[in-house]
Amino acid sequence: MTKRFQLKAQRIFSEDLRKQIVGQIERKELTVLQAVREYGIGGKQTVYTWLYKYSTTLKKGTRMVMEKDSQDNRVQVLKSRIKELEAALGRKSLE
Repeated sequence: MTKRFQLKAQRIFSEDLRKQIVGQIERKELTVLQAVREYGIGGKQTVYTWLYKYSTTLKKGTRMVMEKDSQDNRVQVLKSRIKELEAALGRKSLE
């Protein structure tokens, strides 16, 4: 039984292209997986390395915690504040 080895051509991405890909991910035009597939990048870890190096917002060790309940609660609070202010404006305009 013989083993067959297939050599892959090594792809080198310029720094400008790396920054462009990171920018697309930051603007949510691409996901990491989509970038890997579209540009033929070796793997997700390569893209994450670029993100840590070139991103202005996505730095290693930074966590962004978003909870649906807290966002919904905040929206409700703001809507009730708007109603209060509209009512106050209406009362003031009647005076």
